[in-house]
Amino acid sequence: MTKNKSARKIQAEKLYLELLELGHVSESQEEATCILTNSCLKREEDTRPTPKQKPAYKGIEFRFDSPLDMAIYFITELPDEWEKWQEQTKVMQQIKDEKAKEDAKPTIDRIDSSKHYERGNIRMKSQKENRELSDNDKKKPIALMVAEQGTNGFQMFESNRALERFLGIGYTKVKNMTKKPYSEFVVDEQGNVTTTNRTVLSMPVKTLEPTNSEEEYKAQCEAYGITYERPEVRAEREKKQIAKILEGNYIELR
Repeated sequence: MTKNKSARKIQAEKLYLELLELGHVSESQEEATCILTNSCLKREEDTRPTPKQKPAYKGIEFRFDSPLDMAIYFITELPDEWEKWQEQTKVMQQIKDEKAKEDAKPTIDRIDSSKHYERGNIRMKSQKENRELSDNDKKKPIALMVAEQGTNGFQMFESNRALERFLGIGYTKVKNMTKKPYSEFVVDEQGNVTTTNRTVLSMPVKTLEPTNSEEEYKAQCEAYGITYERPEVRAEREKKQIAKILEGNYIELR
């Protein structure tokens, strides 16, 4: 991983020199430009379909001719974003703590995370802001189920991180909760979690509602790696789930 980062940094510096030669940037903008070209290279890498590609980038395309093309577009056609980028670089330069410095680093972010890296859909966000947006937009929603006196209660959360904050536990514990009940908690009407002899289980939620047509729904399922179900199969599965809830048994969401 370190080698890849070093190689990308060298490439980013070469792209800076190209931009300098083309007259798009000045020597005083060197650090901001190198961070920008590094981010452009990273976005192009993220969208390459490989066995180790992160799920958040599957189906997302890099619709620029090259990382250099993306950088030129950002600098020349998004002057306000380029100005913000340079200001954020100055903020980052003044920070001494390494972790905080990394959090403040400017990165390229998609305005609409369901769309591609393309003209009209990129902007500047700090590393921390980008990560927080990922928690909300890129992580799958999750359901918390509380079993109490033969009935099940459900509460939906927008992401694993949101559930972690709610229960005050770490990512690994939340992940394990999808395989077996975790500890003994109950959620009261005010949303407080207390220890008891009741069980709590979290479940990934992967259901998608049909959009304009069944074909679009099928394509959406394929894009998210979800097994497509015909309408009658979906209806039958949902009927069984409702029956299990009424019986007070645990159910597994797709």
